[in-house]
Amino acid sequence: MVLIILYVDDLMITRNNDEIIQECISKLKETFEMSDLSLLHYYLKMQVYQYKDCTYLNQFKYISNILQKFRMEECRYATIPVSPGIIISLRSNSQLVDATAYRKLIGSLLYLTISKLDIAFVMNLMARFMQKPYVEHLNVVK
Repeated sequence: MVLIILYVDDLMITRNNDEIIQECISKLKETFEMSDLSLLHYYLKMQVYQYKDCTYLNQFKYISNILQKFRMEECRYATIPVSPGIIISLRSNSQLVDATAYRKLIGSLLYLTISKLDIAFVMNLMARFMQKPYVEHLNVVK
């Protein structure tokens, strides 16, 4: 069995037989211009570590990039995604924040839920405020 995963111009091929995978790569190279980068190390913003009996994925590099992009390198780590007792509402007495920047942050964090399921509920909840985000919405997201 050969499994081919294609996303735009990124192609990942996996197998349970090395000879078949090489044959598949040869056939693809006959039709398409492509490079074989050997073992997978990075795919769709995920770091890939392959061991004899398992494959490990993480997004540590992506998380670091998000923190840098939104100038949060020095932020404090939270042990839970949102503090208990926080009330999140559509209306607020505080100031509106830049909706475009808020959407970019939400989008980045929604992609992160691939490997960080613990933030999925909060990101879904906070995505509801993308039209008109207030300071407290941004604070919860951060």
